[in-house]
Formats: sequence, C-alpha cells, structure tokens
Amino acid sequence: MSDDNTAPTKKRKTSHTNNGQKFRDAWLTMDIFKYWLQKDRSDQFKARCRLCDKSMTADVCVLKSHATSAKHKEKERAVKCSGSQLSKFIVPRENLPSQLDISTKSAEIKITGFLSEHNISMKALDHMTDMLKSSFPDSKIAQNIAMKRTKGTAVITNVIGETEKNELTKKISDCPFSLLSDESTDLSCTKSSVIIVRYFDEEKGCIVSQFWDLVQVLKPGKTTVADAEHLYTTIIESLKKRNIPLDNLIGFGSDGCNVMMGGDNSVASPLKRDFPGITVLKCICHSLHLCASHACKILPRSVEDLARNIYGFFKSISKRQCEFVEFHDFAKTEPLKMLHPSQTRWLSLIEVVERILQQWSALLLYFNEKWLEMKLVAAENIQKSLNDPFIKMYMYFLRWILPKFTDANKYFQSSKVVITDVHDKMVELYTFLLSCYMTTQYDFLLQNIQRRHRLLRC
Repeated sequence: MSDDNTAPTKKRKTSHTNNGQKFRDAWLTMDIFKYWLQKDRSDQFKARCRLCDKSMTADVCVLKSHATSAKHKEKERAVKCSGSQLSKFIVPRENLPSQLDISTKSAEIKITGFLSEHNISMKALDHMTDMLKSSFPDSKIAQNIAMKRTKGTAVITNVIGETEKNELTKKISDCPFSLLSDESTDLSCTKSSVIIVRYFDEEKGCIVSQFWDLVQVLKPGKTTVADAEHLYTTIIESLKKRNIPLDNLIGFGSDGCNVMMGGDNSVASPLKRDFPGITVLKCICHSLHLCASHACKILPRSVEDLARNIYGFFKSISKRQCEFVEFHDFAKTEPLKMLHPSQTRWLSLIEVVERILQQWSALLLYFNEKWLEMKLVAAENIQKSLNDPFIKMYMYFLRWILPKFTDANKYFQSSKVVITDVHDKMVELYTFLLSCYMTTQYDFLLQNIQRRHRLLRC
C-alpha cells in the first residue's frame, strides 16, 4: 500500500489543567497579608486585595510582590492618613460575629421588647433565661442567651429605644409637627415633663402621636424652680439635641395651668414670640374637667362624702363585704364592687354614682340594720345620708349631667382627627347647658353680639 493511501494521523487534544496553587486560609493569619488579603469567591486559584480592589494569582511570590508595590503602599498610606488604623479598617475574620451570635442577639431583643410591650418587670429576666435554657435544651440559641435585668434594661434603652428615637427623628426632621407637654403630678422628689410629638406619618397615611422625651425638670444642684422659662428651655433643648429643625414646629398643646398657658409669663409666651404663626391650644378635655369640678363644688359636700365613705367602709374588711352580699338577695340586685372616687378626676365620678345608685336599695337595707349594731360614726353618717332624699336626688342629677361632659371628653380623646369638630361640639354642649335654665325667646343676646361684631369691624 502506497503512502498516498495512508490516512493522516490526528493530533490528540491536550487538556489544559490548572496545576497552580489554590488559595490557602493560612495566609489570612500572616501579618503581611491579614489586613488586606481575602479569597476570590469566583476562582479558588486567585486571591483579592481589599484595598486595591484587585484580583491576582494565589501565589505567595505574587502576593508579596503586590504588597511591596507602589500602588498598594499608597493605598495603605491613604488609610492611615484618614485617621483610622489599618487594623481597625478591616475586621479580622476571628472577630466577626457568628450566625449563632447574631441569632442570639435577635432573640434577646425580642424578649426585652415583649417584656416592655406588656409592661412586665425586668426582674423577670433574672429567672426567665434559666427557664428558657431548661425548657429548650436542644436549642443552641436558648443555651447561648446570657441576659439578666441589667442587660435587659440596657437593651431597651440603648438598642430598641435609640433605634425608635432615630427613626422618629428622621420623620419629624422632614415634616411639620406639633408638641404636647405635661408635667408629672406625683409626690416624688424627681419632677419630670413628658413631651409628645404629633405629625403626619406618610408610611401609615394618618396623623400619629408618639412619645418623644421624658425630661427631668428639677435637677439636684442645678435647678430648684420649675418656672415657665426653664420649662421652655427644656423643651427646646430636647429638640436641639437631636438637630430637629425648629422651623417645623407648628403647634403646641398643654393643660391650662398658668405656667404653661398664662397670658404674660408662660411656656406659650416665648413660643408665640419665637415661632410666629404657631397654633397654641389648651387641652379641651382638661378644660371640660375643670368646668365639671368647679360646678360640683356647688353641690353639698355630703354627696361626695357619701361616695368616699361607702368605699372606705368596705374596701379592706372582707367580713363586711360578705355580709353585704346577703342583702343583695333581698333587694334583688347584682353584687358589684364599690368604686373609689378620684380626687383629681371629677369626670370619673359618673362611674361611682352609677354603682351606688345600682345598689342603693341593698345599701339602705344593710346600713339601716347594721349602724346601731356596729356603733361606728362612719356607719351612722352613711345611714343618715342614704335616708336623705335630697342626697339621692343629687345622685340622680349627677348621673344625668356628668355624661354630657364625659361623652365630649371621650370624643376629643379619640385617635381620629377631630380638631375640625371642636367648634360644633362645644356649641352643641354650651347650647344644651343654656337650654337647661333658659328659653329660646332670648333673641336679644344674638342681636347684641351681631351689633358688637359690626362695631368691631368698623
């Protein structure tokens, strides 16, 4: 066979395999590499420089050559000149938090948030963490939780509270807002003032009221008088501390006390001076409460004394309460607990009056039988008041008139925007009160008002 008929031989394709050096994790611990070297995720045979943002062959000689290059050293000097150490610029791998640590911190935040939302004492954490570990022995997160009341309080204050405060700061920095303020009325040595911000939340699509700050008014060794000037400075400093634009302040509301809403020297006075056009409103609910309180002062004191004496007579002696239940069967009334009238909230008296009138028959039977047997001044005074028809008449009067104020009070305490209904609701209430002792024939009052209005316009 001739050479021409011989089939040509094909060249075998040679596979080009990468026999180079793979990236070694041991290089990350070497002093010359650990601050800038990292593995290239796209290729196991390559390394990457964090400072230069450059990929290179995973070879020790190549890495050392890059470390001594002029461009790399310039990057190192730039980092040092920026005021931070290179070791601080890059977090060592061993110092990075693990997924277990992240999950544990998330669980601790959720636990403290749950306690705070449901008003549970932080002392519960002293036993809760141990209970969780014993209840969930197979959970690594539960076993890794280490938190008592001190840490729980710090998490609420410095993590949850600070995060919410930062989010609220961003919102009111970009939109108009109003302030609501009130002082504490407790008898403690620390006097505080709460500040609420009211603004339109674009995320929720409605007007919301959120807690802003609780400032200490009287500071030991610094402030001894909580006057209007000091309260005003405290409120403004609370906003400046967070760099809130004061031009966004468009409204202020508080109760009607002189230090807050007085005509000459009050918190409202410098607000009107420094923020022209600001809307200042007294608390409508507080004003209604004051009206009801002053009106009730005209009533005989024995009416209020009866409500307080009945509550004080039964509150701490279970024997009297059990004996009183037996008289409900004779009077065919439902045994209900007696309520305590508040000393500062006259509008809450309606519930006390309702409860007394519901059990009037049983109370009358009980004290008519027991006051001689007990020989107590309190029982005798209650027995005389229950047999006085005028006191019962006043009780019925209070049950009729107080709901007019409480209904208006509840309406203005709603979460909805009702500022547009203030005029109509107050005119309706005022007209009703006038109609209780006046007739509609007094048209001259309206004529005088209209004539006075024309004179003022002239």
